[in-house]
Amino acid sequence: MKVSIICALYNEEEYLVKAINSVLTQNYTNWELILVNDGSTDCSSQIIRSYSDPRIKYFYQSNNGVASARNLGLKKMSGDFFCFLDADDELTPNSLSSRLRVFHKDQNIEFVDGIVISIEKEKELYRPRFIGNPFNDLISLSGKTFFGPTWMIRNTGKVYKFKDGLSHGEDLLFYISISNSGKFGFVDEITYKYRQQNQSAMSNLKGLEKGYLDIYNELKINPLVTSDQLITFHRKFKSIMVKCYFANYRFIDALEILFR
Repeated sequence: MKVSIICALYNEEEYLVKAINSVLTQNYTNWELILVNDGSTDCSSQIIRSYSDPRIKYFYQSNNGVASARNLGLKKMSGDFFCFLDADDELTPNSLSSRLRVFHKDQNIEFVDGIVISIEKEKELYRPRFIGNPFNDLISLSGKTFFGPTWMIRNTGKVYKFKDGLSHGEDLLFYISISNSGKFGFVDEITYKYRQQNQSAMSNLKGLEKGYLDIYNELKINPLVTSDQLITFHRKFKSIMVKCYFANYRFIDALEILFR
């Protein structure tokens, strides 16, 4: 069974070698790494072309954003399962094999996650504990399922597509769009190493707020989302943003969203 690993990148020359090497050192070898260069102006292209492994497939497009780049990767993939890897993050050597074991044990499972740690501190950031359909938990922002680029997904032939134009929250909306059916499971092993120092969401809180609002507007036109779920999402994202603004001493912004 082949696993497609989709990596969208833009000017990631500093960490790209580590990301690619983390795939090359997988103890499961039936994979393809689909690298989509979203118009990088650094040496990313030269780095990728230095690899001769035929499992590495390289595509270039003019700069159009991470959602567009991932969509190109989704179109090009040929795997029975697929996952994503940000170009500044890394997979652990057992990342593919450990999650595949969960899929093989239960044919009803469509999504599998694992433990996520910080690269810089090797500190645990997320440990999944949820089994079942994740649709409601994603919408309620319960935290039971992590909505970073860390899931492995069984390719069931659904329409897999990111919403173009989102700068924040693209993973969450994508997972919501494919999880109305299917079972979520997890492996109690570290599968993904996340680099925090370059993550800019907390330094761009207005962008984060806009991302939540964009998702909210998409949920409003989703016939599978109930009015109660919509209300829960709206309340929860406002609560998250208020806490973020207060933590950064942006009290006016916090009050504005609180009473909006």
